[in-house]
Amino acid sequence: MVLPDADPDLTKRLATLERENVLLKIGVKQLTRIREQWTRSLDELTATKSSLQASKQFLDRLLNTAPLPILVVSRPWGRVMMANAAAESLAGCTTANELIGTRALARVEAAARRDVLRSLAMAVVSEVAGDPVGVRMRTRDGEVRQLEVHCAAITGVQRHEHSMILIAQDVSLHLAQVQELERVNAELNRMVDATHRAQKNAEAGSRAKSQFLATMSHEIRTPMNGILGMTELLRGTELSPPQRRFADAVYQSAEHLLSLINDILDFSKIEAGKLELESIPFDLRELVEGVGELFAQPAAAKGVELLCSVPHELPVAVKGDPVRLRQILTNLVSNAVKFTGQGEIVVRVKLLHEDHKQAHFRLEVQDSGIGIGEDQQSRLFHAFVQADGSTTRRFGGTGLGLAIAKKLVEMLGGQIGLISEHGRGSVFWFEMPLLKQTSDARAVNPFAEGLRGLSVLIVDDNATNCEILAHCLRSWSMSYTIASSGQDALQTLDRLESHRFDLAILDLHMPGIDGFSVARAIRAHPRYAALPLILLVSASGTGVTPPERSAIRKDCYLSKPVRHSELFKAMTTLLALQALESPVEHRSSPVLDRKNVLIGRVLIAEDNLVNQTVASAMLESLGVTCSVTENGRATIECLSRERFDLVLMDCQMPEMDGFQATREIRRRQEQGLLYRPLPIVALTANAVEGDRERCLAAGMDDYLSKPFTRDHLSSILWRWLPQAGTGVASSRTTVVPSSAAAASPTSQHSKPEVPDTGQAINPRALDIIRQIPGADDARLLDTVIRAFLADTPARLAKLHAAIATGDADGLRKTAYGLTSSCTHVGAEYLAALCKELERIGRSGRVDDDARHLLANAERALPGVLVALRELHAQGTRVMSASVGDGSHQPMA
Repeated sequence: MVLPDADPDLTKRLATLERENVLLKIGVKQLTRIREQWTRSLDELTATKSSLQASKQFLDRLLNTAPLPILVVSRPWGRVMMANAAAESLAGCTTANELIGTRALARVEAAARRDVLRSLAMAVVSEVAGDPVGVRMRTRDGEVRQLEVHCAAITGVQRHEHSMILIAQDVSLHLAQVQELERVNAELNRMVDATHRAQKNAEAGSRAKSQFLATMSHEIRTPMNGILGMTELLRGTELSPPQRRFADAVYQSAEHLLSLINDILDFSKIEAGKLELESIPFDLRELVEGVGELFAQPAAAKGVELLCSVPHELPVAVKGDPVRLRQILTNLVSNAVKFTGQGEIVVRVKLLHEDHKQAHFRLEVQDSGIGIGEDQQSRLFHAFVQADGSTTRRFGGTGLGLAIAKKLVEMLGGQIGLISEHGRGSVFWFEMPLLKQTSDARAVNPFAEGLRGLSVLIVDDNATNCEILAHCLRSWSMSYTIASSGQDALQTLDRLESHRFDLAILDLHMPGIDGFSVARAIRAHPRYAALPLILLVSASGTGVTPPERSAIRKDCYLSKPVRHSELFKAMTTLLALQALESPVEHRSSPVLDRKNVLIGRVLIAEDNLVNQTVASAMLESLGVTCSVTENGRATIECLSRERFDLVLMDCQMPEMDGFQATREIRRRQEQGLLYRPLPIVALTANAVEGDRERCLAAGMDDYLSKPFTRDHLSSILWRWLPQAGTGVASSRTTVVPSSAAAASPTSQHSKPEVPDTGQAINPRALDIIRQIPGADDARLLDTVIRAFLADTPARLAKLHAAIATGDADGLRKTAYGLTSSCTHVGAEYLAALCKELERIGRSGRVDDDARHLLANAERALPGVLVALRELHAQGTRVMSASVGDGSHQPMA
């Protein structure tokens, strides 16, 4: 503000004061802002200080809680600047900060001190942590500690720019543990070395043991073979009753001794770990029924009925070790026969569960024998242990059988046990898995359709056997009626007048009215005079005398236990023959009962001399001419030269077998080199699933199972040969296996009866040859016997050679031919042994079982030869007498 008439100086001063006042206000404002900034900075510094103090406290706490000793030392003098609690504890300090200012390496051994200093220097130069250094340090109380020290330089921190950090780890306990482990490891190495030496010694001992067992097996079996063979020959000579008793006692004792030797050798082989298992295809039903058939005779001799139950719906086409499975089952059934004096023994097979790859089975052997007490059961499967171990026990044995069975079952992946009560029988069982041959593995019989709806009368007093037969009939869609006695059967026939039975199955041995009496009554009934009858007989054949057999018309005998396949074959055969026969007179030939007469020529392709003789005689008795060739190649050459209406082709022949020959014949027919049509019927006794399919696939038209009867052959001829008056075959358009062979391909033809106890041959088999119509029975039988005597030793030598060289295929072919020869002359036990040898040959492995079977065959053969030579001598005398009467010409 400017006042009027004011002093200019005053005015100037006032203006100056105003400017200064403005400046002062500006300065106050700036100072205020600066003060506020300082205040904020002071607050930030205070906060930073607090944070640093907290961080320091945290770091101090972190260092002190760290389990490893940590030191911060100066360089180059190594004075301790900082130490955590672990370091103070390691050094044995009693107060805090006691290590500050001391030399960090004062208590470290001199040699290790240099290593630490070197590591420190490298850390300073490289500015990275150096490798850990191992040092030994002595604490204040004199304890020596083993440490690993890690060194690193502290960089980037001005105050500690010349500092180092040392981190130590106490490895004393770890080193002690390492040293202990090294000591234990050294001890283990010494033990392993000792074990290796012991193992080598054990292997050497095992090899020596195995070699010893092999040597002893040979050395023991050789004289045993001589004892058994010579005793068998002795029994075949003329002996007085006391001498025969002595010879029988020697033979039985030798057989028992051989059985004991086999048990001991098997057990030793298992214990030595030298027993090898195999996995090959087999039929479980055939195996079980085969074991049952093996023990049927000794069971029947004691009056015990032995039965086998293998349900039709089971998957029986499996893979495994059939030899060992048969050994297990044989042992259990053998024990059941031994310890059962009356009643029955039932072998059952049950399916536990299955998937597409394998099936789990349970096999049971149930007997009505003496039973086993609970106190004896726990030790029964131990080696050399019997239920009755006293010196007064009734039953002998080594006690090895069940121990061997247990070990074999476990090796096969199963388990074994028993359920028994003293005085009330036993059930021995074992369970095991078996691989399936196919995802279903069930037997499908395409020919069972012909039995559907037929009605069967079952007459048997044994409920178990009725149940088994009924199950078989149900599986073939057949109806049945069960009669538990002969009286009940006759009442059933009278009561069910409106019902017609198609077939009857009669048990021969029944209380009261037996099977023969029932058969006579049925034959006398006008409604059932032509009813096909199947008689079930015990394996011993007791009670079946020739007068009884000839008193009635018999259709078929089956020995118990009845095989599933044999029952099927018997029924289909009888029903087929019934359709061919005239109801006027049974004993007349089917050929003579027909309106027409067979014509034509048949070529027999067969290398077995006995089979050639029998087949030729049957064909001649049927009014058919025939020629014979010995192999497939000769058959083709013969067909190229001559014309035939039918070929009976054996499947197994030398040079070229029946399958190869048939394929070649069909190939030449397609090329126009051989005439058409030419029916080819397979002759085979194989027991292999799918064999019939192989025959049809090779181009064969029909299938005839060996051994076959004249009636079976007649049925085949009527099917395929031309007939006089028609000029054509009766069923040329149907290419299916014959009813005589319509059973499972694993079966054999059902035998009329099994041989009597102790007989080397079954005379009933020779009766079949004698009864061939139109043949000179004495001359034909003598020819067959001479052929067998001439042919068998050479085939036995071939068996020896095949087993010695391990030729499985040669074993199969030779045993196949010998099986049918033995069956024709009634040497059924010898035929069964050859059948097992053929089965082994099919497996592709020739093992000790084959040698054992061959040894048994060699022991059985002398008795067969002696019996046949006696029959041959008798036949020669008969023919000589006939020649004297002028009824025959002398034999060449």
